[in-house]
Amino acid sequence: MTIGSLNIRGGRYEGKRSKYPNITTLVRKNKIMVLGIQETKLAEHDHIHLMNENPKIIIEQNSGDREAGVAFILNKDLLDWDNSKPLIWQHTKLITGCALLLTIQWENKELNLMNLYAPNELKDKIEFFASL
Repeated sequence: MTIGSLNIRGGRYEGKRSKYPNITTLVRKNKIMVLGIQETKLAEHDHIHLMNENPKIIIEQNSGDREAGVAFILNKDLLDWDNSKPLIWQHTKLITGCALLLTIQWENKELNLMNLYAPNELKDKIEFFASL
């Protein structure tokens, strides 16, 4: 299982073109099963539209108001759709827009992945990590 992390600094390039087709290609070509992304800047239900536009990925997100935002991208090519070794996952929003937990059950094992986007200021960072 390959896992990655990427700060995408927003979901669009300067020309307003979506980054998600390129992210989908990155995930598929590199056989990344789970990619944690930060600074998604997605509104609450944007991930549904993005999954319709990019049908090879599943997006589990934790965003608030188009500021910050974290998400996990799951690669459908690597998920076991024939149920011989099904991948079961659950996502839990820990801190809106900043912390998301993905629990994966696979081959009788459990893996917990946490995707964080921490504040820059030291005082805020200390409070952030203490709240986890």
